Amino acid sequence: MSSPVRPPSCTIVVNGGEITWQDVAQSVEDNRQTIVLEGSGRAADELAAELNDEPADDRAAPLVASGLLQAINIDHDPQALETLLEKLLEVNSIATSSV
Repeated sequence: MSSPVRPPSCTIVVNGGEITWQDVAQSVEDNRQTIVLEGSGRAADELAAELNDEPADDRAAPLVASGLLQAINIDHDPQALETLLEKLLEVNSIATSSV
């Protein structure tokens, strides 16, 4: 029996505190792409700092090392979130449809 097809998904990090760190860690464990909105504050900014090779909270390094996180700054490019979501969800959709 084949495993059920998972619908495409990704995590979006906006601001956040302690629970956000747990959510991002779970997303990484689940091999889920994660978009970090740089400039939205707190945990998101710490993750974005690590992605930009700047000083950051120690919890950010292993999450960023997964290769599953990407930061975008919607203040600089408001279309970036939509473009990235379309790309990630399309790639995931293609991958799951071939299962």
